[in-house]
Amino acid sequence: PSSSYEFIKTSKSECGFIWSVSINRPKKMNAVSFEAMQEIEQFILKEVNPLTSGARVVIFSGEGKHFTSGLDLSSAA
Repeated sequence: PSSSYEFIKTSKSECGFIWSVSINRPKKMNAVSFEAMQEIEQFILKEVNPLTSGARVVIFSGEGKHFTSGLDLSSAA
């Protein structure tokens, strides 16, 4: 099962110990916008909190060919 976010895709393993976060902006080479950073923070704090979820590992990846090209400077302007 995956949660719905605009800029990231998330999932967890059947055992519940392994969570995945994938930056979902392949047309921008997965450049991280401030909105994407907020979604990642929200995901970590609310869903992956090891005190409440049992999470032990979080795997970060990017959709498409690139992991990430870094900060999306157009969102910083």
